Amino acid sequence: MASLQCASADISGWTTLKRAASVGGTLGASFGAVFAAFYALASWLVCSGRTNCPSSWQPYLYVALGVWAGITLIGVGGAVAAVWFYRITKV
Repeated sequence: MASLQCASADISGWTTLKRAASVGGTLGASFGAVFAAFYALASWLVCSGRTNCPSSWQPYLYVALGVWAGITLIGVGGAVAAVWFYRITKV
């Protein structure tokens, strides 16, 4: 008969800060790219209906890159904080 295993969340592979920062950076960069793409699409849609938009695309690029970088940093910080809290509260 097959043994039953508990399906609890086990983050034992994440207990190193280097691994957490790597995974958090990857997830943060992925979500950041999605949000930055949605920002670029929304700004293009808004600007296509207006007559007084900036003549250059550079301000939109800077904001999109800022959104991407910010969400990437939040992903890294969140993953590192999760590992830190896990280590503190581990029984």
